[in-house]
Amino acid sequence: MLLGIVAYFLNDRSKVSPLSKLVNGVYFVIVTLTSVGYGDIVPHTTLTKIMTSLYILIGFWMWNILVNHLMDYELEKLRTRLVRWCDNSPYKDFNNQKVRIYITIGFIFSFIIVGAFGAYFLETMSVVDSFYLSIVSISTVGYGDYSFETKAGRVFECIFTKLTLEL
Repeated sequence: MLLGIVAYFLNDRSKVSPLSKLVNGVYFVIVTLTSVGYGDIVPHTTLTKIMTSLYILIGFWMWNILVNHLMDYELEKLRTRLVRWCDNSPYKDFNNQKVRIYITIGFIFSFIIVGAFGAYFLETMSVVDSFYLSIVSISTVGYGDYSFETKAGRVFECIFTKLTLEL
């Protein structure tokens, strides 16, 4: 992650505060590792292109090992607790395939709504554009026509996209 942030700092020629550069650097790292690729921050120099390429090759591997395995472990613990609760619950009749599908669809729509609210309030986008950006982010399509531009929006995007892609 540090390599990606350093690549961003070397690439950034703007005169913004160090905190803004750090937020933008983390944003660049998350957008790269989640493969959303909004296209709003791209490497310009030969050095930053080489560093970004190395970061992608190393970062995907490290990200997968460190974060995904940790998330798998925590989610498995949560799943085990939920299964135990469902087995002992008076609502265990709801523990079937149809209910699981409804719950999954509910989670997906909940994440889309949370992302849309974030884009709407933090980026002052229209309702349609907010939902569009949320869906594009969750699906990692990233056409490059919309992205999070404010510092608060980029912090939100880093947390939102990483959490939604892990679940």
